[in-house]
Amino acid sequence: MKQIQDYFDLSEILIVLLDGNMNILHINSFGARLIDSSPQELIGKSYLQLFIPKQIRPKLSDFYQDFVNGKEPEVQIYENPINTANHKEKIFNWRNIVLRDQNDQFIAALCFGYDKSEKSHKKLYFLENVKDKSIILENIQEHIIFQDLDQKILWANKAASDSLNLTKEDLIGRKCYSLWGERSTPCVGCPVLESIKREQPISREMSTPDGRHWLVKGVSVRDDQGKIIGAIETTLDITTEKKARLKIETSEKMYREAYTRAEFYKDLFAHDINNILQNIKSANEFAQSIKSKENYDKKSDDIHQVINRQVNRAAKLVENIRKLSHLEEREFILSPIDISPYLQKALNSVKKNFHHKQLDIQLNTFGNKIHIKANECIIDVFENILINSIKHNNNEQIEILINILRVQQNGGRFVRFEFIDNGIGITDKRKDLILQRHILERKTALKGIGLGLSLVKKIIDTFNGKIWVESRDPEDYRKGSKFIILIPESNSRVK
Repeated sequence: MKQIQDYFDLSEILIVLLDGNMNILHINSFGARLIDSSPQELIGKSYLQLFIPKQIRPKLSDFYQDFVNGKEPEVQIYENPINTANHKEKIFNWRNIVLRDQNDQFIAALCFGYDKSEKSHKKLYFLENVKDKSIILENIQEHIIFQDLDQKILWANKAASDSLNLTKEDLIGRKCYSLWGERSTPCVGCPVLESIKREQPISREMSTPDGRHWLVKGVSVRDDQGKIIGAIETTLDITTEKKARLKIETSEKMYREAYTRAEFYKDLFAHDINNILQNIKSANEFAQSIKSKENYDKKSDDIHQVINRQVNRAAKLVENIRKLSHLEEREFILSPIDISPYLQKALNSVKKNFHHKQLDIQLNTFGNKIHIKANECIIDVFENILINSIKHNNNEQIEILINILRVQQNGGRFVRFEFIDNGIGITDKRKDLILQRHILERKTALKGIGLGLSLVKKIIDTFNGKIWVESRDPEDYRKGSKFIILIPESNSRVK
C-alpha cells in the first residue's frame, strides 16, 4: 500500500479530492508543485480560483455542478487547461469520480489527470485502468471522514480506521470525538464544527489522549439546495514532526540560556577579578611608599595580609565559577544529610579567612542533628551567605545571627534557615533582583554582588528549596539583611 501512496506523491499525475464547492480536500505533491505550493497549504482553498483560467471558470463551475448531480458521466475523459506557477496554461486530460455515502448523498469528487502535451503511456494507462475509486482514498495518508451535523461518521477511508485498529464499518454511525478524543462531548475548538458554523474551511493542531498530535481540517458540505448537511474532515498525524519541532525549540532555548549564562559569568568574573587586582596593586603601591619609614615592618605585615586576603578572594571566585559550571552540566543525587558538620565547617572557614575582623556569630537551632534532603554542596550555601554578610558590612563588630527552625508549608516539612546580619542592607529594588534567575536583568543591576549568591541560588534550586532576602528591620533596610532559606526536611536519618 505504501508503494502506491509513494507512487501517487512522486508520479506526474495530478490527484485532487474536491468538495461540492470545488474546495480542495486533498491534493498530491505533484499537483501542489504545479503552483509552487505544498499539499498542506492548499487544503480548504478553491481549486477553481487556483488552477482554472479565469475565462473558463463559469463554464467549468456549471459543468462541475452537473457532474456532482449525476448529469455528466463519470467514465468519460475530459480535457481542460489549468494554470501553473510560471503563468503558462497546460492542457490536462481528466477522469472524475463522485464519492457517495450509503444513502447516495454526495461526499466528494475524486479527480485525476495528466499533462496532455507530454506523451506518457504510463500516465494514460493509469487513467484508463484505475476503475476502483477506493484505490486513491485507501492510500492517502490523511484520514478522510465524512460527518453529518451531529458529527456522526457517514464514511471514512482506510487510514482513519487503521489509526484505531478498527474496520471502516466499525466507524459508521459513531461520533468522531468518542473514537479519537475518548470524550462524551465534542472536542474544544473542533475545526469541523467551526467550519460548519463559520461556513469556511478551518484548520487547527490538536492532540488526543494517547499523546498523538494531529493537523485537523474541516470543510463544510452542502446539498443540491445549498444547505449544509455535514463536513469533510481531513486529519494528518504530525506527532513525529511536532516532537521534532519541540526538541529543536528546547535545544535552541538551552543553547540561548547557556550562552547568556556564559556572558553573565564572564562579566561578573571580569568585574570581581578587576577589584581584586586593583586591591593588590594598591597594597603594593602603598608598600613602595613607606619603605623608608620607621614602622615599615608592621605596615608591611598589614600589606601582606591584604594581599593574602585578595589572593584568597580570587581563589574563591575561581572555585565558585567551577562549581557553577559543574552544577549546570550534571544532575546531583539528593540524600539525607545532617547539616551540623557542614555548618560548623563553614563557620570555621569564614572565621579563619576573616580573622582580622571582629565577628560575633550566634546560632539558635531546634536540635543537634537536623536532617535535610541535600548533598555536600550545602557547605557552599553556608559559606557564601556568611561571606556576603561579612563583605557588605562597615561596622567595627560584624554581627550574624543564624536561626534554624522546623516549619510546615504546603503540606510538607521544611527546615528554615535565617541568616540575619547588621550589614549595609539591600534596597527593595535590589531584593527583587538579587536572586532572580533572569541573568540579563541582573547583569546591569547588581554590580558588586559577585558570583557567590548565584551559586547559592543554583544549589538551592537543585535541593528543591527556596531562598529570598528581607530587611532585618522592615522599616529601615540600612540596618541589615535577612537571608531566608527553605529546604525540604528528610524523613530518613543519616546511617
